[in-house]
Amino acid sequence: KFTSDGHFITSWGGLGTDDGKFTALTGGMAADGNGHLYVAEEGRIQKFTTDGKFIRKWGQYGDGNGEFGCSPGNCTIQQWRCTAGQLSMPTGITIDQDDVLYVTESGNSRIQKFNTDGQPLSFWGEWGRQDGHFWELAGSAAVDNDKIVYTAEYGSDRIQKFTTNGDFLAKWSNSGTGEGKFKKPRGIGLDSSGNVYVSDSGNQRIQKFGPEGIFIAEWGSLGEADGQLQWPSGIKIDAQGNIYVADTWSDRIQKLDGNGNFILQWVCSGKRRPEWRQ
Repeated sequence: KFTSDGHFITSWGGLGTDDGKFTALTGGMAADGNGHLYVAEEGRIQKFTTDGKFIRKWGQYGDGNGEFGCSPGNCTIQQWRCTAGQLSMPTGITIDQDDVLYVTESGNSRIQKFNTDGQPLSFWGEWGRQDGHFWELAGSAAVDNDKIVYTAEYGSDRIQKFTTNGDFLAKWSNSGTGEGKFKKPRGIGLDSSGNVYVSDSGNQRIQKFGPEGIFIAEWGSLGEADGQLQWPSGIKIDAQGNIYVADTWSDRIQKLDGNGNFILQWVCSGKRRPEWRQ
C-alpha cells in the first residue's frame, strides 16, 4: 500500500492458502466506496479492510461435472464451462459506482458480476473471437459513469464495450503497431471524461482513445528510462487525471500526467521495500 506519490505505507499477505494469504497474485484488486479491498487470485476473491484485515472470501476452482478449470487450448472432447461463482484464472477485478464487482476470467472467457458479499449476480461471455466472446482476457475490465463496461483482450488485440448486463455494444480491433492498433493489450483504464487508456503491452506504450474508440494520443517506448516501458500491464487514472501504470519487466510503477509526461516512479525488485525516485 502506497500514497499517490509512491511512499510505502504498509503490506500484508504471504504465501499460502489460509485466509489472508495468497498463492498467485495475478488477478488484480479494487476498492469499493466503503473502504474495502477485493483481491482476485486463482479460484477465489478475498475481501479486506484497507489496513489488510481479512473479512471474507468466496469462489472455488471450476472443476464440476463437465466443467474444466483450464485454458481453452487445453480443453478438449467436451464443452468446458464453470458454473456461476466458480473461478478459473481471474485476471482482474473492478467495481462500479453501485459497488458491483466485475471479475474477468481468462480461464472461462467470461465476466462475472458479484455483490460485495460475494453473491454471484450474473455472467456473460464464452471462448471465441466473435462479437461478445473473449479470447484471452487480460487485466481488469473498466466501467464508466454511464455503466458501460470495457474489456481488453490479449489474444484478439481488441477492446469491446458492453452494457452491465453483458449486451455487446461495439469494439475496436486492429492488430499492429500504428496509431490505434494493438499488440497484446493487457490493461484498460478510464478518466472522469470517459476517455479510455490502454496498456498496449506488446508495443510498449499507452494509447488514449475517446469513448467511441477514436484515437487521441500515445506515449511510451521500449526501455527503462523515465516514461519508457517494458510490458505495461495494469493502469489506473486518478481524479486529477494522473496515470499510474505497472511497468512489469522494470519492476516499477510509473506515475504520468494526463499528457503522458513522467512525474515519478517507485521501483522494487525482490522482497525489499520499494525505492522512491522522482
